[in-house]
Amino acid sequence: MALNDISEAFQFFESQKARGRDLEPHDLLKAYHIREFSQRDEQLKAATVARWESSDTNVLVALFSQYLYRKSYEFTFPSSVEHYYPLHPLDGQIPPDADTLNSFGNLCQISHRKNFRLRNFVPAAKKEFYKNNSIDSVKQYLMMETESWGVGVIRAHSEQMNNVLLNSLVSKHEPE
Repeated sequence: MALNDISEAFQFFESQKARGRDLEPHDLLKAYHIREFSQRDEQLKAATVARWESSDTNVLVALFSQYLYRKSYEFTFPSSVEHYYPLHPLDGQIPPDADTLNSFGNLCQISHRKNFRLRNFVPAAKKEFYKNNSIDSVKQYLMMETESWGVGVIRAHSEQMNNVLLNSLVSKHEPE
């Protein structure tokens, strides 16, 4: 099967993984990294897959539990964009200006179900909810690590995340 865009591929992958054995987070990470190999790296790709497949699953699970997600985190298909500071806060607080509110620094992807449930909660209430529930994305986790969430923090987070993206793009296009 050939898919034309990456979002279709991830959607297909998510639907297929639900039909077989449950995949561990390291299976998803492997799939993500394996797709980054270029065609000229087929031997390295094959060797990497072979080494990965021969690894002890229990060791990989332990490594992920200890180093990647010490807090509750699960791989989901985040299909909804959340405004961490809500457009219409329940507690009557006045939201920041529209540019800040709709900036990349205030947005993260989460499941549609959670976004619908929490859409008008202020950040402190969302943090409280997530103490007993799983976090949907690394960006969401980083946002919730911040003590208070206001205009200055949103702008700083936006700049930080833009730098991460730009550095990632630059490193992919540097000559080898």
